[in-house]
Amino acid sequence: IHRSLIDSQGQVFAFSTIDAVIHGAVGETHTYYYPWTIPMGLAPGPAIFRRYVDRWCNPLQHWVWPMHEVHEATFTVIPLN
Repeated sequence: IHRSLIDSQGQVFAFSTIDAVIHGAVGETHTYYYPWTIPMGLAPGPAIFRRYVDRWCNPLQHWVWPMHEVHEATFTVIPLN
């Protein structure tokens, strides 16, 4: 999972890539949590949390045709005065 924040000034704050390995029965739904901290210097105003996910089920799919997903969530950064 590749994560980043984009602030109202267009500055990109990239986080380190993390692995989310889930093994379970087909059709089961799982939720994966990973804590992170909003970086200092994030400009006030509208912001985007963007997550790129690369998925695969076996080594061949990993190297030949992995599935790619992009998820975005918008939020507002409010300055602490």
